[in-house]
Amino acid sequence: TTRVAGELRPQEVSMIMWALAKLAESGMDVDATAVQAVSAETTRVAGELRPQEVSMIMWALAKLAESGMDVDATAVRAVSAETTRVAGQMEPQAVSNILWALAKLAESGVDVDAKAVRAVSAETTRVAGELRPQEVSMIMWALAKLAESGMDVDATAVRTVSAETTRVAGEMEPQHVSNVLFALAKLAEKGVDVDVTAVRAVSAETTRVAGEMEPQHVSNVLFALAKLAEKGVDVDVTAVRAVS
Repeated sequence: TTRVAGELRPQEVSMIMWALAKLAESGMDVDATAVQAVSAETTRVAGELRPQEVSMIMWALAKLAESGMDVDATAVRAVSAETTRVAGQMEPQAVSNILWALAKLAESGVDVDAKAVRAVSAETTRVAGELRPQEVSMIMWALAKLAESGMDVDATAVRTVSAETTRVAGEMEPQHVSNVLFALAKLAEKGVDVDVTAVRAVSAETTRVAGEMEPQHVSNVLFALAKLAEKGVDVDVTAVRAVS
């Protein structure tokens, strides 16, 4: 990659970044020099990136950071800056991936672009009705994590995506249930009004998925229910019993 990096087209940059992140996620040692070389090319191709390519690179940078690799802050800034240009063309998966990536980068100590957060958050109202359970959970988790990091989150985005939980709750996997309840609790902790209907809809699914929950899911859900109760939200006693 170091030899050909300067000739890479936008799509190739995004595909290589995605591939390196996927390999790192699978536990492989990835070549840090390759990551640096391809990351450095993002500034050259950023202005030509399409929505999916922006999404892939942002997701890759966040996954690499999550794997403990140093990510190129200049690359993060360059690609983040393009979100305002492409946000209106983003598909639901791109919206959820980018918000998740921005939140994960912030959690990893990388400075994230508040304009990028606002631009992508604003698109949730457009794509909300098409979001799948995983995307709902990713966006809710991202908004909560961004709020936790001290960012002002888009209250309309929170309301819009929360409202979709009732539509997708029955298809949620244990991790989705855990993420959404954790997010609602964290948002409540930060003073954001949470949708009580969303709390009820997702809590009701705990009895269905409790037997498949991993330890982290159990702790997240119990934390969330306790935190919501502390904030004056009525919590589902059946959910507490099922997870306990």
